[in-house]
Amino acid sequence: MATQHGRCLCGAVRFEASAQPVRVSFCHCRFCQRVTGAAYAVEPIFTRKDVTITQGRANSYDHVSGGSGKVISTHFCPTCGSNLFYTFERFPEFIGIQAGTFDDPNWFDYSADNAKHIFL
Repeated sequence: MATQHGRCLCGAVRFEASAQPVRVSFCHCRFCQRVTGAAYAVEPIFTRKDVTITQGRANSYDHVSGGSGKVISTHFCPTCGSNLFYTFERFPEFIGIQAGTFDDPNWFDYSADNAKHIFL
């Protein structure tokens, strides 16, 4: 697989993924709606070892989930505010990436075997 690159709107934070996501969530919860400003988030989820920040540093905001009581951290560019990543207290080995931040937001595979719409 070719390494896939992505970045925030202004280009201050750049990253790459070196593997296919382990799963893809299409999340319709209020948290994801507010974070993205859209009806749902498209979130390919990777093992952390497969994602590298290659430039800059993202800021983060920690939010306690009303459902699980666990922290969900959203990571964003300190310059332009683009939402880039999610990390999860419940699943520390994984990182979710906002699909639209990839240079090619359609590069990853998703099917009934690895993708789900959640919180419908």
